[in-house]
Order: sequence, then structure tokens, then C-alpha cells
Amino acid sequence: MVYGMELAKDGEKHLVTWDDERISTVASWHPNPPSGRPFGASGVCLTPDGKAVIVSPNGRRWSLPGGRPEGDETPVETLRREMLEEACVSVTASWLLGFCRITDTSGPSAGVTKVRAWFRADVVVHSWAPRFEITHRRLIGPEEIFAHIVVAPGEAPIINRVLHEATSAYRRSV
Repeated sequence: MVYGMELAKDGEKHLVTWDDERISTVASWHPNPPSGRPFGASGVCLTPDGKAVIVSPNGRRWSLPGGRPEGDETPVETLRREMLEEACVSVTASWLLGFCRITDTSGPSAGVTKVRAWFRADVVVHSWAPRFEITHRRLIGPEEIFAHIVVAPGEAPIINRVLHEATSAYRRSV
């Protein structure tokens, strides 16, 4: 799943810009939970026939599914709930890949540090019945993920690390 791009090294900082450069962050990859406010979970979700799940709020901007925690959910509880809500898939097994630490350097939450857990998840696909902000789902070959999802400027090394870790995820089952 790696496409010849730079992989984020542990703790290495990357300047990432979002929303047409209105919000800037410093993002870094960590194999263990770094300090910061829990900011949810995302997953590289694979079906039994080897397809990857991507989602979109509008049919144009695709991403790997994920979301924020509710109450005192653990990252794996957030993963399971969000995959069902956003992608209409049930997680049958998951492997923790690592964490992305994001510190906003501009925008409304400048100075806030958030931490998102990333997982590889085996999933079962259910009938498509969108209920929230996500209105589209696609099942694609895993090698197509990077070509389909929106990657913010500066984010490629982090996403590439996520995809790289997903190929060797069986070492840390949760």
C-alpha cells in the first residue's frame, strides 16, 4: 500500500495545511500514545475479499473512515462505533497501528494538541444506509487508496506511514 512516498518517522513533525490553507497544524506519527487530547480513531478497513473502504460527505472528497470519541470511549470503541455509523461496516478484528499527534498552529483552536488513533480493521460490509454526515461509500482495491483520498498539503508522509503500518498490522491485535 506504500506508493514510493516519504514515510513519517516516529516523532518527526510535518506542517499540514487544511481548508484551503486557513488552518495549519504540526502533525507527527507515534507508535505509542503521545500527550494530547483524545481526538478519535480512523481505520484502514478491509473487507473479506480484500477491498478497502473509503467514505465521503459529498461524493467528491474521499477519506479513510474515522471520527471523534463520544463520552469516555476508548479508541477501539470509537473505531467500532464510527465504522458502523460512517461506513456501515462492522469491525471483526482490529490492530492498532499508531497515533497521529496534531497541534493546531492557526485557526480557531490554535495551540490545541489532539491525538488520533489509527487502526487496521477487518470489516463486514452492511447495506448502505447513511445516517450522518457521510453520504457516500466506495469499496476499492487497497492499492488505490492513495489515489482516491484527499491528502492535505504536508500530510502525505503521515498517511503513507498509516498505509505502510496497515500492511504489517497483525503484530498488535486489540
